[in-house]
Amino acid sequence: MNLATPEIDESKVLVPLPDKSTVYTTALGFVPSIQSGKLELEVAELNIANAKAGYYPNLSLNAGIGSGHNTGNNGSFGTQMKQGFNESVGLTLSVPIYSRRSNKSAVERAKIQQKISQLDLKNQEKDLLNQIENVWLDASSAQSKYLAAKEQLNATKTSYELTEEQFYLGMKNTVEMLTAKNNWLSAQQEELQSRFMALLNLKLLDYYENKPLTLD
Repeated sequence: MNLATPEIDESKVLVPLPDKSTVYTTALGFVPSIQSGKLELEVAELNIANAKAGYYPNLSLNAGIGSGHNTGNNGSFGTQMKQGFNESVGLTLSVPIYSRRSNKSAVERAKIQQKISQLDLKNQEKDLLNQIENVWLDASSAQSKYLAAKEQLNATKTSYELTEEQFYLGMKNTVEMLTAKNNWLSAQQEELQSRFMALLNLKLLDYYENKPLTLD
């Protein structure tokens, strides 16, 4: 099995970081937890309106139609049905005068739930801001580590090349040459790791900016 390592151009690692406030504003418009909190707040507001409806009069319309048949009557079935045919229409008006505080309690409970939903949404927004700030700082730190690792890689490479020349000239022993080579290999690993860590944090910022997560 051969593992393919994608080539990551340095320009993609050292891109300028976006403004944190702009990223936060964008994230507020699509992050699922924020959208869920907004919906819960809307539901709480509708529940208040629904609870207040208990104070209003209630008008209902009812209608009925019927007939009857008596087997002991000499009239035919059809005649009896026609003679006994009746219709009714009515309106019922309910005026809430005394409800044992049930309406008031329902409104108060709905308002409390609204406050809870508002606080939950505020907490979710604060958590989102903290997440974005942490990712932004991680991305900035990763870029700095990458630049430092790149400088270290160049230094260890130069040191190894010089030590190798001196080894062939008899000026350095095997241990010194192997030590210089190991330092160079370690610097390569550190540079590669810092490169991908920087890219990872940049892609996390791309997510909060609602950008497609690709390496292009």
